Amino acid sequence: MVATILVLVVNFENALEIWHWSWVYAVVLFGTIALHFGAHILIYSTMFKKVFKTNFAAIGVAERVLSDLTFWLTLFLICAVLFLPIFARE
Repeated sequence: MVATILVLVVNFENALEIWHWSWVYAVVLFGTIALHFGAHILIYSTMFKKVFKTNFAAIGVAERVLSDLTFWLTLFLICAVLFLPIFARE
């Protein structure tokens, strides 16, 4: 949760600060966010256990967390609160 909040807030604050958007910047910005979620889905999904024949405590967490409304609500609310000083400064 903390890593996801960090990635979103830092990337969107960077997006607010930039003066000129290019297609390269947009790909890198949204690619970073997609890569973050993709890595979590890959590493913490049950597919990881099937492919690498390993078992650790975090297997299956991705499916449970990303399908939980509490995760998405908390993510939205914390990001909104963290953006308040940024919007106030601007």
